[in-house]
Amino acid sequence: MEQAEKKLGFSRSDIFCAIGDKKSDVQLAEKLEVPSVLVFTGYGKEQYEKGVRGTYNARDLNEAADILIGVLKK
Repeated sequence: MEQAEKKLGFSRSDIFCAIGDKKSDVQLAEKLEVPSVLVFTGYGKEQYEKGVRGTYNARDLNEAADILIGVLKK
């Protein structure tokens, strides 16, 4: 995370959420204290079947975007 911050020029306060298909993506969101979206593409469905849960869960990135748009509207 620190390397990405330096290389890409952002800070942790710029991060609204973490989207991914692995437990480590959900754990990153927890560490950053932001919502997570577990997408079922890639490894996501397998991870979900093993008990991994995001703050939100989505079939794919399109649904993840729809979820986040809904969160922003609240």
